[in-house]
Amino acid sequence: EKMFGVVVGVDSLSSYCDRNPGDDVALCQLGVLYEKMGLVRSGYKVMEMSNKLVKNTVEKDKVLTNLGRLLTKLGRCEEAIEHYQAISSTTFYSQVGLAMAHYSLGNYQQAYEAYESCLHWLADNDGLKSHILVAMGSLAYKVEGMQAAKTLLFQSCQLAPTSVRGLFALCVIGVQHSDMNLIEAALSEMVPH
Repeated sequence: EKMFGVVVGVDSLSSYCDRNPGDDVALCQLGVLYEKMGLVRSGYKVMEMSNKLVKNTVEKDKVLTNLGRLLTKLGRCEEAIEHYQAISSTTFYSQVGLAMAHYSLGNYQQAYEAYESCLHWLADNDGLKSHILVAMGSLAYKVEGMQAAKTLLFQSCQLAPTSVRGLFALCVIGVQHSDMNLIEAALSEMVPH
């Protein structure tokens, strides 16, 4: 039986925030819960209230990251980029958010550079690095062509755990270019998954 935890959480946290409108952490949490429910505008509204109240630098960076993600979902990517750039201590998630906002605007080179910094400085395990290489591969395919994308996707496959999306991408490239060797190699790597 479903517990509907997010809905109950939103209801309870909304009541708490009504009684304690100066609690920036509670407003931030409420904004994330609204987002989980698909209520992105409501999430943005309370996250903006949290942003006006928050004083702690670490918490401010978290709120700015959340605001950037919400603004990207709302299609306000220029504003999202401004929020991401205002962050004082970059994290993996803030940098990925920045890359996605640039991608949504068609700024593929800036998105690639943001992903590249994630790969080299912020990704702390091979699973994350594999996913970042796949994202970089999709950008490379758009900008530089198939060969650059294949190189990045092959690099992704060398890491463990391998990104299954990278294997799918290699398979699709194989299908698009009638490369049976690439298709068979990608499918054989998918067997454990």
